[in-house]
Amino acid sequence: MLTQRRIDFFGGLHGNYLELVVNFWIDQNSSYDIGLPQFDSQGACHVKNHSDTYVPITTCGHYSFGQHRFDSDDLVIRIVPKQQDMLIAVTNSFLRAGNQLLDIENLHINTYNKISKLSKLSGFLQTLERDHGRQDQYPRHVLRQYFYAMFDSYEHGLGMFTAWQPVRHWHDFEFRCFFDSCQFYQALQQIAQFVNLDFRPTHRLASLHQEFLQINQGLASERKCLAVFESIVAGQSTEIQLNIIEEAWLNYCISRTFNVYNAVELSQDSYPTNTKTISEICYNYIQPC
Repeated sequence: MLTQRRIDFFGGLHGNYLELVVNFWIDQNSSYDIGLPQFDSQGACHVKNHSDTYVPITTCGHYSFGQHRFDSDDLVIRIVPKQQDMLIAVTNSFLRAGNQLLDIENLHINTYNKISKLSKLSGFLQTLERDHGRQDQYPRHVLRQYFYAMFDSYEHGLGMFTAWQPVRHWHDFEFRCFFDSCQFYQALQQIAQFVNLDFRPTHRLASLHQEFLQINQGLASERKCLAVFESIVAGQSTEIQLNIIEEAWLNYCISRTFNVYNAVELSQDSYPTNTKTISEICYNYIQPC
């Protein structure tokens, strides 16, 4: 049986982008015009999937999520996130994975109608209905807590992105390598060694990767939230506007750094819009007895 090269990943971890890169700069698969635009309007690398001329040698898929049984000689590249990657992973998973777009800015409005249309969120909707019954709209603070659990709980967060199927031959590609060009190229060299081929970068790869970084919603969200947290620590006054995932991540970060849990001001539907307000909450918070 011919050895198959596969990329195993969970939604939001950029498996389609890695597939494209591996095919052109490691597999040397030139059947497809790499000079064409490769990202759709949401920033996902899904354009190739609609072209008859794109015939990948290394194929990506949600193999472990679908409980696919690998053959004994399959060579499997797994995209592996760590806890510190979860804001990027969760953001991109909810916003664009599977070409199923979600209005994350106003998810508390017409919640059921928005979520029920997306097959990827069927489990999320079932959990909401189980815990709170079926509602047309779920309060923002309720939804925020579910996203908080994705950062706070291994079972509901990182564990869902790393539940791998057994495989004999595998190589782990660290998710964080996507976001540093030096680390990215080193990781591609390691993939090439794993499949016994050569990695041959070109200027086109450099420009493609810069575009990937510039339009990545999850990365932009992480940079934004880290800047917000720095302002909170410094006690600076900065006006902010966060989406519900960013609010959840910030609450998670605050709980882990200031030991602030369930502060009333951070648990309401209306979230603070100034970093100094949040800073005062953190520095003045006293745990209830």
